[in-house]
Amino acid sequence: MTWDRKLWGVEFTGSDGRSMLCGSAWHADVRQTYPSEPPRALLFSSRAAARKWCAAKILSYAHRTDLCAAWKFRPVRVKEIVRKIDG
Repeated sequence: MTWDRKLWGVEFTGSDGRSMLCGSAWHADVRQTYPSEPPRALLFSSRAAARKWCAAKILSYAHRTDLCAAWKFRPVRVKEIVRKIDG
């Protein structure tokens, strides 16, 4: 059994130039839906939705004068794979 989907994620680049895939904690409306839920990547079904989120996030930091002003967000293609492990 395999869950295999192509989605869109968000790559965050900090002021130090290091990049990472954004997790759901970046989303303003974070709710833990069940006890012990693992952290999740921030995922979108369409590139347009990911681009819209990135544009809003960039705009929210544009007025800053600290290191956050240099933060970058861009949509990236991701693949989510979940497999059952026997044993």
